[in-house]
Amino acid sequence: MQLTSAWFYVFLVVVLLLYRFSKRVVWRQLIVLAANLVFVASFFNSPTDSWALISFLVLGYVCLASTFGKTTSSRYAACVILIVGYFILLKQYIRVEQLDSFYRSFSVLGLSYILFRVLQLVIDAGQRMLERRPSPLGFLAYVLFFPAFLSGPIHRYEDFDEALKADATQVGDNHGDYTRLLNGLFKVLILAPIIQQLFLAAAYHVYPGQTPVGAARLFTNYHISLTVAVALAAPLYTVYLYLNFSGYTDIAIAVALFFGIALPENFNRPFTARNVAEFWSRWHISLSTWFKTYVFNPMVGRLSSLFPQRAMAPAIAVTTLFLSFLIIGLWHGSTGVYLFYGIYLGAAAALHRTYQLLMTGALGRNRYRSLSQNLVYAELCRGLTFAYFATALTCFWLNGDQLVNLNVALGLRGDLAAFFTICLAASLILPTIDLALRLAKTLWTWGPASFDSNLATQARLVLQALMILFFGSLFSSAPGFVYQVF
Repeated sequence: MQLTSAWFYVFLVVVLLLYRFSKRVVWRQLIVLAANLVFVASFFNSPTDSWALISFLVLGYVCLASTFGKTTSSRYAACVILIVGYFILLKQYIRVEQLDSFYRSFSVLGLSYILFRVLQLVIDAGQRMLERRPSPLGFLAYVLFFPAFLSGPIHRYEDFDEALKADATQVGDNHGDYTRLLNGLFKVLILAPIIQQLFLAAAYHVYPGQTPVGAARLFTNYHISLTVAVALAAPLYTVYLYLNFSGYTDIAIAVALFFGIALPENFNRPFTARNVAEFWSRWHISLSTWFKTYVFNPMVGRLSSLFPQRAMAPAIAVTTLFLSFLIIGLWHGSTGVYLFYGIYLGAAAALHRTYQLLMTGALGRNRYRSLSQNLVYAELCRGLTFAYFATALTCFWLNGDQLVNLNVALGLRGDLAAFFTICLAASLILPTIDLALRLAKTLWTWGPASFDSNLATQARLVLQALMILFFGSLFSSAPGFVYQVF
């Protein structure tokens, strides 16, 4: 039952009706849990597929109960290691051929995001930051919350619990919730499939595989060089992933708001970022925030206590950045291509931090700040940041062997040519898109919205819904959510 299917919205209406008229918190928890179980069960072919998820949840709650209020550092550390170790086993980071039949006996769908919620509860309990221990009912309602089950956003238990305790009959609907939902559907059902077909047309020249359909198929008849194909395919995939993932997030946030539950934002105009650090404060925000809180900051604190000398601070920052992003890369998957992805992300973050330190030392803070605000320099940095992420994402659409073969075929010169082509093109195209969007917003403000903003909003919602129904029907099926497989 995907978040874009008609059956999901029938299911949602029924759940909302039951939830809105439930006055007791325990009943709301039961309704949310029942909805979670129905939603999650729709992805399993048989009950046996779910045993890995069930066992992971049992382990998580046992660890939470054993650390809450009576923990020692050794017990707390053992629980974290046990949870992460079991996750590594289930996700096949360490694969044993003799266990092939074991690996085929279950599904790990949703486990990657459940890991963050379970670890957050256990760590907060171990550090005495959790005021009260969640009941088994509250734990399952939170960990399996169905709008965020597949791909986040990663939300905090305290916020979720407070929202459930609020008066559900007072949860109001507003245009913003419906606008967010329709925006998400528009991205996922219309914009993402169009960009996906253009990407497949370009990727066909990189590594012939899935052939695009419709008009985009015509582009496969033309010969283009491998460098140009990569310079087209990588940015197109990046835009496709953004539309797919941010569209899913819009739907998840809107659906949660119907229950009065505010999920955190996951995207904030990421392609306006002018450096790696800013990019990760705008892309998959809940993930980067989680890693900053529970991985990066603790590592910095630990290393700083081991090496308290002030001269070691830059090295500690660079090292912890690299390790944090390496773990982020590995979280995406257990194959070698995700190890490379993590190394690439970590190296870029470490290089950016080193560059900042060197430039600050060479120019001084004020001159470096002035340089950063220079329009040409800023847009080139923006293009460089986009190129960095677009090339990193080749790990999402090529496997390890294909990636090696591509780099051998391109050579260093071809790799650099593709990278800097993307960089320069993005430096020109992204500001142009910004200008066009500002112009469109201005025209909307001066036009329909100037007469009756409420009526204009309603008209836009109706028009958007009709476009989704009409144009969405032109595609045989919407692309699946990319992050669902991680």
